[in-house]
Amino acid sequence: MPVGLCLNAEPQQTDDLGSAALIQKKLCVIGIVTRYVVGRITKLLFDDTMFTQRTFMNKLLATLIATLVTGAAFAQASAPATPAVVKAEAKAEKAVAAAVKSEAKVDAKADAKVEKAEVKAAEEKTKAMTKSADTKAKAKADVVKADPEDKAMATAKAEKAGANADAKSDKTAIKADAKVETVKTNAAADKGVAKVETTAVKAEAKADVKAAGSK
Repeated sequence: MPVGLCLNAEPQQTDDLGSAALIQKKLCVIGIVTRYVVGRITKLLFDDTMFTQRTFMNKLLATLIATLVTGAAFAQASAPATPAVVKAEAKAEKAVAAAVKSEAKVDAKADAKVEKAEVKAAEEKTKAMTKSADTKAKAKADVVKADPEDKAMATAKAEKAGANADAKSDKTAIKADAKVETVKTNAAADKGVAKVETTAVKAEAKADVKAAGSK
């Protein structure tokens, strides 16, 4: 790879904060230089027809120098981060950890609200259904107790009472479910906002570390 392309190459995405991009570019350049040096040394060792002891020693010395230069460059590329980068990374990690903790807290609170709403809705629907059943049972009992001449009227009255009881129960269930859906919608919104805020903190932290590494 040409040096120009190597320096312009985009580093692979990583979750680690630090000067990974700078180190990657340096290592890329070192690889190119190393291949060039090795190629030149190989050519000197095997393409020279005048192979004297002095020539051999000169070539051996050249090899050692090339190795030392490459090793020094590699050590420089993989050197520890500067104090500014270390400080920026520590600050970034702390900020990200706080954001993640805050997001988790929001998520847990939102889930708790949804669970509470669902329990309350279930209780309201159960209560409404029980009341409806009691009303219909009482109406049927009145029909049984009614005199023969009054049974037709009692039956009609019982049917009307049963229909009204069912309607009330259904209305209660619909309203209870609607409340749950509202809570769920709000919970999802809270979670979404918390996630966006965490992402923003991560991006800001990464930018701060990158800026510290460029100083």
